[in-house]
Amino acid sequence: MKKTLNTIIVVMMTLIFAHNSFAVDYRLYYPDQDLKPPGAEVRKIIMDHINREQRSKGFASVDDPRMGRARKLVFMSMPRGVREKDEYQYATAIFRDLDNGELLSVDFYVKRDESGKLVVDLAMIGSVGGKTETYELPKSSEEEK
Repeated sequence: MKKTLNTIIVVMMTLIFAHNSFAVDYRLYYPDQDLKPPGAEVRKIIMDHINREQRSKGFASVDDPRMGRARKLVFMSMPRGVREKDEYQYATAIFRDLDNGELLSVDFYVKRDESGKLVVDLAMIGSVGGKTETYELPKSSEEEK
């Protein structure tokens, strides 16, 4: 009985003190919390853009330079996370192609327009069927000067 009680106490103490050693900085999982503007705002801008396009046409469309035409896409999901690149903040959304059923990830690039409003400026295909597509962002007018 005494040995069982000691074992229970040791296990309980281990669990109590081990909990702190497993504490993780939330920014490792949600790095977009510290962005300006916050990642949630950027994702909302992107979702509004996708919803407007799907309501007006019944699908979203993104130009596919590999195919030489725009793809007709239906929205599936948007994983959490917003990243920064150059003057843009971007997030990825997952779509299904209406013509052939392929899954695509599309990177939506958001930046401020002349009036200071956040807008979706670019949409680039990041992967098709799990295979990464490479692309380069167009040069900004500031880089050309």
